[in-house]
Amino acid sequence: MANASASFDFLFVTGKLCARFGTGTFGEIHLFSYLACLLSLFRRQPVADWGYSFAGLDTGSPFSADLQAACRELELAGLVTDNAGTITITTEGRKELEFLSTLQHFGSRKSYLTAALESLLSFPVGMVRNALSMEPGLRPALKLGGTRPLLEEAGLAQLYEHFEALYGVLGQAHDLLVPSSVWLTYLLELSREHDSDGAQHGKT
Repeated sequence: MANASASFDFLFVTGKLCARFGTGTFGEIHLFSYLACLLSLFRRQPVADWGYSFAGLDTGSPFSADLQAACRELELAGLVTDNAGTITITTEGRKELEFLSTLQHFGSRKSYLTAALESLLSFPVGMVRNALSMEPGLRPALKLGGTRPLLEEAGLAQLYEHFEALYGVLGQAHDLLVPSSVWLTYLLELSREHDSDGAQHGKT
């Protein structure tokens, strides 16, 4: 049986992506679920409270086996369709999401997931992906290659350093979209510097 938190997140993110773009992809669903998890850490929630884990791929992208398992169960239940990795929420899926969204159990998750997806108001998906590839947990996966667990002790320490700097500038912002946008802008600048350095090395 799939993880309940992962199932809700998969359905919620898919629903929002479908409302905006018509469909979603596996990569986008993993990406925004991971960003939502990071925003929960910004609110000082314990990492274990998120309910499932992520790994970093050598592409610099996050991946969760629990989200993949959730997709299979949601598809079997007729709540989403998977067409070669392009995911669409069904009418029954929207009804199920509407019901689940009323449950108190998922209340706090909705705020983090919503804030993560609202980053699309300021950044296209590709820019969010490039920015998050510079996040302290994902950056080693991109730099060194291979798949590695995310949100482990070393990466968390660096992540909290980023967040402390944000607190210093913004305080305890009520609207998560503000710190999310500022942080993504910072990471995006790191990504541009990384790409620029790579281009310079390629010339030498």
